[in-house]
Amino acid sequence: MDLFKGRKEIRIYYKKLEDFPGFDTIDKLKEDINFKTTAIETVRVEMENWMDKEGITIDYIKDELNKINQIRENHKSKKIVELTLLVSELRKEIKSLK
Repeated sequence: MDLFKGRKEIRIYYKKLEDFPGFDTIDKLKEDINFKTTAIETVRVEMENWMDKEGITIDYIKDELNKINQIRENHKSKKIVELTLLVSELRKEIKSLK
């Protein structure tokens, strides 16, 4: 659990850079396709295990993402209405100045 952000995180710690012969920087190691593929698979497996343990399903994730999208759409609609009203008020103001 990330106490600063208030959300759970999955962290996987690898060995020291010295444990990867032939790589003298993290950036070069990250560019290696074998390392990258293994790292992604490791994270995927850890996430899957954590989700299974927590009882989180794909349907739950889809529902939560849909809720987030709906909130964004509602927010966009509200902003459009506010801006439309503002434009209307500005037009009235411009007419009164003529």
